[in-house]
Amino acid sequence: MLAAAAVAGLLVLLPLASMAVQALGVGLHAAGRLLFRPLVGELLLNTLLIAISTALASAVVGTAAAWFVERTDLPGRRLWGVLAVVPLAIPAFISSYAWVSLSAGFQDFGGALLVVTSAYFPLVYLPVAAALRGMDPALEETARSLGCGPWQRFYRVVLPQLRPALFGGMLLVTLDVLAEFGAFGLLRYRTFTTEIYAEYRTSFNGPGASLLAGVLILLCLICLAFELRVRGAAQYGRIGRGTLRRSAAYELGGARWPALSCWYR
Repeated sequence: MLAAAAVAGLLVLLPLASMAVQALGVGLHAAGRLLFRPLVGELLLNTLLIAISTALASAVVGTAAAWFVERTDLPGRRLWGVLAVVPLAIPAFISSYAWVSLSAGFQDFGGALLVVTSAYFPLVYLPVAAALRGMDPALEETARSLGCGPWQRFYRVVLPQLRPALFGGMLLVTLDVLAEFGAFGLLRYRTFTTEIYAEYRTSFNGPGASLLAGVLILLCLICLAFELRVRGAAQYGRIGRGTLRRSAAYELGGARWPALSCWYR
């Protein structure tokens, strides 16, 4: 097992080591000249902007979808639960091609955000939905008995318990967006991945592509470290399976909505 793991690790690290050797062989002065260009600043801004925006948008859409599927009497909840994960079966490249075929107006930041959010929000929906299914409803019932409203219960009781699942899903979305190439290529949104390919085609495995790839890897590592820092070491669990019971209807905007009542296990 150790030998198999070592071989797998070497296969993963070998191309990265080759890229690092090629980038280091450029020299400090030449590397600085290639990296500290207005183009690299534009790529960094575009990449960070689309990655952060997609992660936040996916968090909102994925959490809302999980809540309606798992915690409400939404008609056809099982069907909606299946439809919510269908985008994972459709490559973002195909989705971007479909949107661009409808209108060339999607070839900008707004179009890129729409395409990648609709493609990757299930990565947030799946862990959040699983966390909601395993959450102990007694905590929310206690908060309700203490006078907390529906929004207070969500932000003070439910959301903290969703933190590991939510941040984990957002991390997956961010890493996938950083690695996305085909969708951004069709949408004409320049990121590090599209420019790495352009540099490779121009110079055929030249130092520029290797240096940009190194910056992209560094961004991925920073995202991993940031997610660990924000999520912290908090863990949530339950010691009992609970019982099947129906909660009171939620009050939204001062009115009672029986359709938003839910079953807890």
